[in-house]
Amino acid sequence: MPKPTPALLKSLSPSSRQWLSRQFTDPYVKARLSHPASYRSRSAFKLLELDAKYRFLDHKDVRCVVDLGAAPGGWSQVVAGKVLGRQGPSFGLSVGSGKGEGKRRRRGEGKRRRRGEEESSWSAPSRENLDAEMISEEERMHHLAEQSQTTIVALDLLRITPIPGVHTIQADFMAPSTSGLIRALLPDSHNSDKGKEKAPPLDAGGQETHPTLPTSGKRSGQVDIVLSDMASNASGNRIHDVQSSLDICEAVFRFVQGNMRSAKNVGRWRGGVLILKHFTHPSLQEFRRQCLDPSFNNVYFMKPGSSRGDSSEAYWVCMGWKG
Repeated sequence: MPKPTPALLKSLSPSSRQWLSRQFTDPYVKARLSHPASYRSRSAFKLLELDAKYRFLDHKDVRCVVDLGAAPGGWSQVVAGKVLGRQGPSFGLSVGSGKGEGKRRRRGEGKRRRRGEEESSWSAPSRENLDAEMISEEERMHHLAEQSQTTIVALDLLRITPIPGVHTIQADFMAPSTSGLIRALLPDSHNSDKGKEKAPPLDAGGQETHPTLPTSGKRSGQVDIVLSDMASNASGNRIHDVQSSLDICEAVFRFVQGNMRSAKNVGRWRGGVLILKHFTHPSLQEFRRQCLDPSFNNVYFMKPGSSRGDSSEAYWVCMGWKG
């Protein structure tokens, strides 16, 4: 990202100058721009942090993920890389080369520097090579998506540039008809693994952390994970903004009620996951007590490190939908 010229800075309003200053000093903005996965938004790192702690994207029985408020697509990129990447190298972690290639490249760069040749850093390939690698990576992801049995649906009021392996919908989630658009893309709710016992989840010491639940023989929802990073535009009116956050949380919860696979149906204590963004306020805490806590086996609160410190946003990680 090129720095603005003094003339441009002078022409900007104080709030615009403050925003630019924050962008240039934000480590997650820098990480996004340099990350080989080319994440479309810094918020991708929030989902990476959430998943690193609670490991909800790693299970092979995850067959459907719905990403609400997805634009520009950073969270869906992470999901596609994690879920589709099980069938190959992880998307974004190794673009066009393996670990050995990276070591060979570093050794070669070191030799050239010792000879006095001017070379760019090994981690910054030429634009032409990077474009070619990204095209190759997109082709690989398209192939994995064709072979995968996992469905990923991303929805937003704004248009989402296509992502390999992701179905995108441009619509208002709060509109009554939108849930039908999402359901039209969901897989058959029939559980092909019903009646089978699944291996229990283990902790780091190899011990069973929770009993495995027997799978249900009846049909249930189709969605394994619902991600909601939705938030209305801030109005500056605290009461209005809190009510908007509550309205969104309630709408997402209604969608979960009609579409999520239960932990019993999945066969895992933590099967059926909701990641729900909210703004901290007593009204939202009451929503958690009334709706989330009774409906999931575990509900956790987390404010990722990549969430801006001056923001009141946080996330509930709800695991084990009771149905």
